[in-house]
Amino acid sequence: MTRYLTISPEAIAKIKPHLNEHTRLLLSYDDGVGPYSHHGLVALQVSFQLVLINDDQPYKDYDEVVETNFEPVYIKATQVNS
Repeated sequence: MTRYLTISPEAIAKIKPHLNEHTRLLLSYDDGVGPYSHHGLVALQVSFQLVLINDDQPYKDYDEVVETNFEPVYIKATQVNS
């Protein structure tokens, strides 16, 4: 299945100043899996967060790429395949 995320121009304007050639964008479903997800704090609530990391920080749980109108966004395949 092809996935595509459209990011608003307003969101791009806010994100862009924080990026450089070593930044990776993660879209994290707050499910308690991985180093950037809070467990138990939002139980039974739908919560996503956009996480900006340097490409030398861990992201092995974010194993699927979603194309966007801006930059690629990495997600956990378990977020969409379970």
